[in-house]
Amino acid sequence: MLVAIGEVGLDYYWEENEPPEVQKKNLLKQLDLCKQLDLPFIFHDRDAHGDTLQIFQKEITGIQGVFHCYSGSLEMAKELAKRGFYFGFGGTSTYKNSQKVREVLQWLPKELILFETDSPYLAPVPFRGKRNNPAYTEYTARSAAEFLQMDFTELAEITTQNTKRLFKKINCNQTN
Repeated sequence: MLVAIGEVGLDYYWEENEPPEVQKKNLLKQLDLCKQLDLPFIFHDRDAHGDTLQIFQKEITGIQGVFHCYSGSLEMAKELAKRGFYFGFGGTSTYKNSQKVREVLQWLPKELILFETDSPYLAPVPFRGKRNNPAYTEYTARSAAEFLQMDFTELAEITTQNTKRLFKKINCNQTN
């Protein structure tokens, strides 16, 4: 079952990627597909924060999504949060040098927070430098709960509800 479209986004990091104008044109097509299919997006933004924010401020309405492995500024997060977008936090939020990410995590309404893996990359502490896997998401959530001075179970319940709200087509009661 298709529950989202992603990763879509802009990645200006690698020289071999398409030029920014081509990426932006393709992104708008992908986001239009999300709207047509009534599916949320999972957004990848690497070294493209300015263009990302501009596109979402000026051109995107009527869809939901998550900014995965969020690494933008607090100011950018405030603008995206006004529009009801979600923010995914992975292993990087557990790194001691990720103060900017934790600042965003602390400011965000809890109803916009999701936890994720970027497997096989960016494993959380205490697995940093090793191959990541989805089972490590709990370490990220526990780290966030400690940082936010919240009960882990409460934060886990909030983010589970957020997941169900965003990815409406997931049937969490289904057994295989």
